[in-house]
Amino acid sequence: MVINPKGTAAWLIENTSLTFEQIADFCHLHYMEIEAIANDEVLVQPVNPIENHQLTRDEITRCESNENTILTMTTFMKDLTKSTKKKKYKPIAKRNLIPCAILYLIIKYPELLDKHIIKLVGTTQSTVTKIRDRSYKGIASITPKDPVLAGFCTNADIQEYLNELQ
Repeated sequence: MVINPKGTAAWLIENTSLTFEQIADFCHLHYMEIEAIANDEVLVQPVNPIENHQLTRDEITRCESNENTILTMTTFMKDLTKSTKKKKYKPIAKRNLIPCAILYLIIKYPELLDKHIIKLVGTTQSTVTKIRDRSYKGIASITPKDPVLAGFCTNADIQEYLNELQ
């Protein structure tokens, strides 16, 4: 994922001898958009992809020498874009099942660590600790429910953590 694709394309057009196809491919823009930027039909502030750590000068030089090569983003940027992980939204109806799922995991798999239960159910450390030591509010009314059936995780996820412990 390129930061400011049109600005990056404008900088590459002005400062390199890359083909429009190479720039369009790297910036994930249509060839016609690159042409419009080059013909000043679209006013865009150029953004230096080298300063943003998206490209290296060596990579640009490599692709300038052969128009059939494709620009490759730096591994720094690839790692940066991979690590962004969104939290899944839990409907209100499912939130009420979280304590039930935690209790089920504690009873059925006592060897699971708190950090595993937190990841499987999507809860906090304090909730798991309170249910484990029976100080959770309304602990008497909580009935164990399988987190797989509730849709919090899969059996494979549980087995992965159990195998990790062995």
